Amino acid sequence: AYLLGDLNSDTSKSGIIFPVGRVAKNLSSTKIASKYSKSSAIWVAAVLQYITCELLELSGNMANQVSNKRITPDHINQAVRTDDELRNTFF
Repeated sequence: AYLLGDLNSDTSKSGIIFPVGRVAKNLSSTKIASKYSKSSAIWVAAVLQYITCELLELSGNMANQVSNKRITPDHINQAVRTDDELRNTFF
C-alpha cells in the first residue's frame, strides 16, 4: 500500500476536489492491488470527480427542463439513459 507522503496535500496539488487520501485508503482496503503509486490514487479521484460532474450537469439540465429546482433520482436516471457515454459506463 502507498504510505509515503501526505495525500491530503496531493488533493490540493492535483487541483481536484475529490479527496485523494480517502480514495487511496479505499484502494488499499479493497485489496484490488497490494501496491499502487500515488498517481493512481490521484487518477482514480480525478475520474470519479469527472463522472460526478458530468452526471450532475446532465441531471441539472433534466431538472431545469421540467422547471424543478431540485435534482431527483428520476432526473439522474433520465440523464444516464439519455447520454450514450454514461449509459455505456453504468449499464
